[in-house]
Amino acid sequence: MEPQVAIEYDNLPRLLEALRSSIKMSESTNEAVSFSGAYTCPLGDISDENAHSCTVASQVWKVTGYHFRYVTHKD
Repeated sequence: MEPQVAIEYDNLPRLLEALRSSIKMSESTNEAVSFSGAYTCPLGDISDENAHSCTVASQVWKVTGYHFRYVTHKD
């Protein structure tokens, strides 16, 4: 399977909504979820980068139903 190019979203809520939609679609078609997304967060909006990363990971974890895998494709 070819690695996906990440779709750039305006913000985290839009990325999470797209992830939710992707999960719902995969459930209705009984196929694996395939999602690659990104968003840019202005540095001024982040006071603690580590805490921000943990918050984003936690929100993705919740949207996925508390399970996800990160796959690295080696060339």
